[in-house]
Amino acid sequence: LLLSRTTSTSTASILLTLFTSVIGTSGTAFIYGPQSDTGYELLLSTPTSPRLVMFSRMALVLGYDIALALLVSIVLVVARGEHLAQLVQLWLGPLLLLSSLSLLISLFFGSIIALCSSLTLVVAQTFQFGTDGISLVHTMWWQTNPILLLLSVLLVIIALYYGPRRVQLI
Repeated sequence: LLLSRTTSTSTASILLTLFTSVIGTSGTAFIYGPQSDTGYELLLSTPTSPRLVMFSRMALVLGYDIALALLVSIVLVVARGEHLAQLVQLWLGPLLLLSSLSLLISLFFGSIIALCSSLTLVVAQTFQFGTDGISLVHTMWWQTNPILLLLSVLLVIIALYYGPRRVQLI
């Protein structure tokens, strides 16, 4: 495994982006649905909207992931002298995009397919396979930018629209 740097991005920053994306994707793929929610029937019997529960769970999972990633980013800033804003810019956009994509795919196809497809995107964006080995790369468009943020919001809106509706129990 050949570890390389692209532009001015360090290997530690690329690995932070990789792990943050994988953890966020894994967390949101399993937050809702009868196959991964043991209290699904209880949820349907309460007056609380299933969409609100799904969105709240996503907010909790992402909030926790963001807090941990910020903590690691601060450690990298102190230890390596990197800039906090630049470090957060590397992982925040991919985390939000892949998490919202994972949630949407899990609603239609299930949690395992959502996890596998999102992880495939992470691998495709992080690893470059060549004749000299495997390199870690970080492309400029795979970091926080308005397009990634807009796509993330759009995917969450679509997930909420197509998400579970209140089931009338007789």
